[in-house]
Amino acid sequence: MDGKTISTDSELTITISGNRTIEALFTALDYEIILAVSSTDYGTVSGGGTYEYNTAHNFTATANYGYEFDGWYSESGLVSSDSTMSYTVVGAKTITARFSIIHDATFILSDPTPDYSETVQCSPTYDVGILSQNYGVAKVYRADSLRYTSSTSSLGVYSFKTAVPIEVTITRSVIYIDGHTDTYSKTVVVDGTVSREYIWDYSYGTDQSFVRTENKEATLTLELKYSTYLEYREETRIRDAAEEHRTNVTSFVTYGDSAITYLADVFEDMTGDFTPLERAQCVLNFVQSSISYQYDSDYNGQSEYWKFPYETLYDQKGDCEDTSFLFAAIIKAMGYDAVMVEPPNHMAVAISVSGCSGTYYLYDSTRYYICETAVDNGHWEVGEIPPSYSSETATLYRII
Repeated sequence: MDGKTISTDSELTITISGNRTIEALFTALDYEIILAVSSTDYGTVSGGGTYEYNTAHNFTATANYGYEFDGWYSESGLVSSDSTMSYTVVGAKTITARFSIIHDATFILSDPTPDYSETVQCSPTYDVGILSQNYGVAKVYRADSLRYTSSTSSLGVYSFKTAVPIEVTITRSVIYIDGHTDTYSKTVVVDGTVSREYIWDYSYGTDQSFVRTENKEATLTLELKYSTYLEYREETRIRDAAEEHRTNVTSFVTYGDSAITYLADVFEDMTGDFTPLERAQCVLNFVQSSISYQYDSDYNGQSEYWKFPYETLYDQKGDCEDTSFLFAAIIKAMGYDAVMVEPPNHMAVAISVSGCSGTYYLYDSTRYYICETAVDNGHWEVGEIPPSYSSETATLYRII
C-alpha cells in the first residue's frame, strides 16, 4: 500500500479508515523439468532444468549410433514424437526420451564393382544390439560354379573371395537382443577376365598345316570378360525355338562382336595360304572339337535356351544352335556368305564356298553347303550331313 509491502500473506485483515488502493502482486512459480533416457547407451537428452510456470522451452533427444528416437513420454503417455520439442512448463515433470535399436541388416561393400582377384568386404551399416548374425553367398545362375572362402570379424565385417568371376547374392541375417530380426540381400557382380583355351584337331579334312603340336592339335587362347558374358546372358531376347520367334534366329549371329572379329582375324592369319574351303573347314573343326556338347536342360534347367556366341565361347559348351550361331558368326566375320539351316528339332549352318561337293541348299539360286557343328565325337566335313537329317526339309535364314 502506498508503494509499501503491508503483508506477504495471501490472506490479509485491515482496518478501513478511508479510500485506499491495495495491489496484490503475484510471481510465477518455478518448476523442475527432469529429462531422462530409457538407456544411456541408446541416446542423450538436453534442455532439462528449473523453469518458470507457463514458459516454453526446447528439449532435444539425440540417438546414439545404431539407435533411433521413439518419442518423449511421461507417466500419462506420449508427450511428443519430435526429437526436438517445444514444451510449455505447467508443473514439475519427468519426461523420458525413449530410444530403440535400429533393425537394419544392410551392409556396405568395400568395392561396389569388385574383381574376383580381390577380397570383397561387407561392412554392416549398423552393428549394435545384435544377438547373432550370419552371412551367406549364393550364385544367381544355376550354370555358374560358386567356389569361395570367407570369414567374419568380431565387428561383423564379412569378407569373401571367389575363385572365378561370378554374379552372387550376398545375404545378411540378424537377430537382435530385443527379439526382432532383419534380413538384407544384395546382388553383386564379381567381375574379372578369364582365359579360355581351345584345343582342336586341325588336320581333319585338309592337308594344309600351320603351327600345331605333334599330335596335330591346334591351341588358341581367348581372354573373355565376365561382365560382357553377363550382358549377353541377361539379354532379354527370346531364346527358344517357338514358331513365332523364327524371325529372331539370325540376331544370335553376332559377327560384329569383338571376340568374334578377333577370332576371324586369327583364323585369317593362321590359314593365309588355304583355299576358301580349307579355311572354312578349319573353323568348322575348331567349333566341333573345342566346344563340348551340352543339353540346355543340363545347363540351366530349361528345355530350350539359345546362347549368343560369346556365351558359348565363355562356357565352352553348347548344343546344336549354340555351336551353329558361333560358327556362323566367325565365318560371316571372315566374309563368307552363310545361312542358318533349321531342319526339325535341329540347327546347322550352310555356306557358299567354291570347290565344295556334298549336300547343299539352294537359296536365291545360290548353293549353300551344309556345315554340321554339333558332334559328340568325330568330325563332319563341309558338305557332309548327318544321315538322320539327310531327308529332312529345312528352313533357311539368310545372315545379312
